[in-house]
This record gives sequence, structure tokens and C-alpha cells, in this order.
Amino acid sequence: MKRSGKFFVVYTSALEPNKTPRIDIVVGTNISKKAVLRNKAKRQVREIIKGTGGKFLINIKIVALPHVLSVKFSELKLDLEKILSSL
Repeated sequence: MKRSGKFFVVYTSALEPNKTPRIDIVVGTNISKKAVLRNKAKRQVREIIKGTGGKFLINIKIVALPHVLSVKFSELKLDLEKILSSL
């Protein structure tokens, strides 16, 4: 299933039997050619997930959209929390 917001697209898939849930964070080179900036975006997403409790029973893939580095953390947090709460 695909859900999208202003700054992220979130894909979910069913959990296979006897497997643990995964959360994948994808920040491609279309965000920035610099690894430092891509890693910053990944750290921000991880921090948002920690704040939500991070207890999901499905596989989640979070893809950052190109303008994710140009906004404040609070805006990112609102957008991603809105998407994750609808799962």
C-alpha cells in the first residue's frame, strides 16, 4: 500500500511468517549528491520514528522526496507522523 505526504512517500507490505518487521529509509541522490546531507535526512526520519514508539507489525519503506532538506524538522515530523498514524 502506498501513502504519500508533502515530504515522504510510505510503502507498506505484509509481514512474512516468522519474520521481524523492517523499516527501510530511502534518501536517494536526487535529494543531494552529498552523503552528509542524505545521512542528515535519514537521521531525522529515525528520530521521528523513535518518537512514535516504532512498534509496527508490517514492513515499512519510507522514501524522502527532493525538498525534504529545505524545510524545518517540525514540518517533517508533522507530515511523517500523519502518514504513520494512518497505517
